[in-house]
Amino acid sequence: MNKQATKVVIFGASLSGCSAFSDIADLYEVLAFADNDINKQGKQIEKIPVISPSEIAALKPEKVLIASEFFEQIQTQLKQLVSDINVEVLPARLIKPMQLKNSHRQGKTAVDLLLMLSENLAQHNVDHYIDAGTLLGVYRDNALIPWDDDLDFSIKAESLDHSIQVIEQLLPKMRELTGVTWTLHQYINQQAYGAVPVGAIRALKLLPNNGRDTFPGIDFFVKYIQGQNMDYCLASRGFRMPSSHFSHTPSHEFAGGVVYLPHAAEAYLSGHYGDWRTPKQDWSLSEIKSATVFESQSL
Repeated sequence: MNKQATKVVIFGASLSGCSAFSDIADLYEVLAFADNDINKQGKQIEKIPVISPSEIAALKPEKVLIASEFFEQIQTQLKQLVSDINVEVLPARLIKPMQLKNSHRQGKTAVDLLLMLSENLAQHNVDHYIDAGTLLGVYRDNALIPWDDDLDFSIKAESLDHSIQVIEQLLPKMRELTGVTWTLHQYINQQAYGAVPVGAIRALKLLPNNGRDTFPGIDFFVKYIQGQNMDYCLASRGFRMPSSHFSHTPSHEFAGGVVYLPHAAEAYLSGHYGDWRTPKQDWSLSEIKSATVFESQSL
């Protein structure tokens, strides 16, 4: 280790923090990981201690690197704890446990999974479209974004039960395609936003049971439609777009198969990303134009 390197604390002791460490360990001297989760505090990652945020100041780091989706809330917290220390939010690509560019197999399998799911969801009359980074890559580049780590779909809340049933029926096909078993996880909304109530299912995620470093996770954002608005949530923020984007989901040829896009895809991308035509490898959630950050959130 280069003892002349900048001394830092990584805020975030989850998979994101571990991924960040693997990328920046040669550039910084990592003194500790900090996390608000008391169940992680007192443990070690790569022989480096996990501490409470209240202990950061005592270590006197030169910089705190935030490796978390909750970076806005953490920035506010750090202003109260260590206001005189430089704070840097790590870009999304550095906090992802895997990236599609890591191997040809991962990239090809991601495309195969995307096309298989798109075909079968359509066959079973599940209204859906590809979303977020998957939509951006397919529509702009005619390829999945190499530094992305997952596949993104959107489904309607009003047909959530049917969607879950269909996705669970596809688990054997997922295993056949990848050679590993998968589990469908449900995520519950903790903060009301627009048409999304507290306690509602805000997202579904398919994850391989052998870990996230082998295959991409697959997100299904659940869109709650009320009048002209379409709302959905992550843990840290809510999003609002016009519901007209789900009024029609046109088919789009990709990689020898078919995927489905939101209506008026270019307007959708502009409303979500702003300048979506320019690739940004160091992109972060702060650049999404349709997001409202939750001010009070359990970190």
